Amino acid sequence: MTFLWRAAFGITGALLLAAGALTPAARADDQDGESTTLVSVSDLTDAAESSQEEPQATAMAVSEGEADANHPEAAPLWRKLSPAGCKGRTEYPHPSGNMVSVHAVTQCDQAVVRAEVVTVVLRDRWWGGEYVMSGSSARDNSTWSGRATPHSTCRNEGEFMFRAYSMHASLEDGTVYKSRTRNWHPDISRFWC
Repeated sequence: MTFLWRAAFGITGALLLAAGALTPAARADDQDGESTTLVSVSDLTDAAESSQEEPQATAMAVSEGEADANHPEAAPLWRKLSPAGCKGRTEYPHPSGNMVSVHAVTQCDQAVVRAEVVTVVLRDRWWGGEYVMSGSSARDNSTWSGRATPHSTCRNEGEFMFRAYSMHASLEDGTVYKSRTRNWHPDISRFWC
């Protein structure tokens, strides 16, 4: 799955998100697409002085039992919540005419240096998830990333469950804040395509 995220980054050219790889592991608390508060993963001022190696983000989002958007006070002390109140959200993958579509966004309470979102859509196959498409959106000096709205034409191959995974990032005062969301629904995201 890490390969798919790296491929999506290459396709979409997201800057803040390319700092690390993400494996969209299953988490019950983000399946419904609820907003996930972004948490710090790197300080760009220190990273520029430390080494030339690509930084590996090890704390993309708040893990189960640590904190969530409804209980930010439970966040570990070594992670900071986005001061600008940035949160990520992914909608259900759904049919749109003869296409599969999904919408995702990073939204902040205050303007940030940069806000980004990258979304990948997979469809369930007997061997696991199969990459369908990806999309991204980014804005500078804004309160939101714009909407990532990837669309892919259906090939009339059968009925599939489509699953959307998003990475969200903001750059605030030299620190990158990241989070992830995922979403699908058995009645909306399973359809003939």
